[in-house]
Amino acid sequence: MEQTEISIIPPPNSGHSPSIKFIQELNIQMAKTNMQFFYDHITDDITWNILTVKRLKGKDNVIEMMESNGKLPVIELKLESIICNDLVGAVNGAVTLDNQDRYAYCSIYTFTSSCQPLKIKEMTTYFQRLII
Repeated sequence: MEQTEISIIPPPNSGHSPSIKFIQELNIQMAKTNMQFFYDHITDDITWNILTVKRLKGKDNVIEMMESNGKLPVIELKLESIICNDLVGAVNGAVTLDNQDRYAYCSIYTFTSSCQPLKIKEMTTYFQRLII
């Protein structure tokens, strides 16, 4: 079931490049549990290093993990910043879940090229539960 009722707090003055807009939309769609958007923008041979958790190789393994663990009940997404150059982009943000748990995260994306549509070939994600 796709969740759509969440509060989105966009990053201040992050720019208007297609890559920045893509990363913002990717994070919004993932927070809304629209995983198909994510799946459509990763390569078959993606590597995703989720620090302190696991390293995933291949689109099938990423999809399997996301289908079993990746649909969190997010009620708020706050994007602090998004930065990009031609082949690399990063987002720093936080999510609040429906049980009020909060997590800060940072994801770094490496793209196959700077041409649209963007495809992610490598990701590294850091996340930490916030106790505030």
